[in-house]
Amino acid sequence: MGDVATGVLGDRRGDEDEGGTARPGDGAANVDELEAGGLCRRSSGLEQGSLRALDDAARGARFAPLSAAPLPADFVAFVEALGMDGSFSGPVRPLNKARISLMACDFHVLFNDRWLTDNVLNSYADLINHRDGLAGAQRRGGAHILGAQVTSDAPLASCALSTIPRSFRFSTFFYSRLSAKAGIYDYAGVRNWTTKRDVSIHDMDVLLVPVLVGSCHWVLAAINVRDRYFMYYDPYLLADDGGIILTLRRWLTDEALDKLGSAIVDLWDVENWPLVSSADLPIKTDSSSCGVLSLVVADCLAVGLPATITQRDVPVLRRRLAMALFLDDLTANDDDVPLDRQIFAGASAPGAADQ
Repeated sequence: MGDVATGVLGDRRGDEDEGGTARPGDGAANVDELEAGGLCRRSSGLEQGSLRALDDAARGARFAPLSAAPLPADFVAFVEALGMDGSFSGPVRPLNKARISLMACDFHVLFNDRWLTDNVLNSYADLINHRDGLAGAQRRGGAHILGAQVTSDAPLASCALSTIPRSFRFSTFFYSRLSAKAGIYDYAGVRNWTTKRDVSIHDMDVLLVPVLVGSCHWVLAAINVRDRYFMYYDPYLLADDGGIILTLRRWLTDEALDKLGSAIVDLWDVENWPLVSSADLPIKTDSSSCGVLSLVVADCLAVGLPATITQRDVPVLRRRLAMALFLDDLTANDDDVPLDRQIFAGASAPGAADQ
């Protein structure tokens, strides 16, 4: 499934270059068209061929957060070999859905107590967004899915596709661009980001924004457009002292005004959306897991299932992150990976992944 419809959400060039102005015609939309009960959701600008590819890929796909169940034994040696030698110079995972070539050094940070990089976080973000596109394809067919285990001892969670939120996870560069000028708010710097992705905030249920605090600590902001609230998740469960939610509240208002019109801005009244508690989310107890925990919490929010992981799950989650990034896929079950299982047998060096 790794080669299917890599352009699910539009052109995916480097996010740090996505400033600029919106296209002519962007802006005010009729509030009755947008808010009417019989609204037909747009297809996000996908060509019919891409839609058919998504429909084909979605059949039998797994729609669930990253599992904390231990990897099958024949995967473990291979996955650990991916990051064994951080000095290996060749690509381990050539051009993925995020248009990033992951090197051994990128996989190297997934093991032990290392901090995750932009390449890792943004590659996984595009897998979340690709999975959302597959879920949309199955919704069109009215199918139902069975979620997988969230933790090793959690029961299977059965849910209809209609309960999976329509989600989009921004790259790690979005918030830094939004506040790039010495912390000064700059909507113009990101005005064209959703346009290039063919993402309408009105068509999304959940928007997920990773933020790097103090150059060393990953947190997550979630905007629930469907139920109209904000959430701030710091793995230390600290408060939003940096005004991140305040900045995103302002961005959402400006984005709605620019793309949807003043009537939607008045109807949504974003300034009065509450900030909900994240006290039930996993707590970090080390100095290096903020990236892993914020990434997996985003993964759970993107499919509408609770984040029941804990700090003790982090070693397994790091291995599963590595496997998902190598496969370039979140929707495969362990017993039905989209590669010959023999590729995992006896692997001992990052170069094996290039074969």
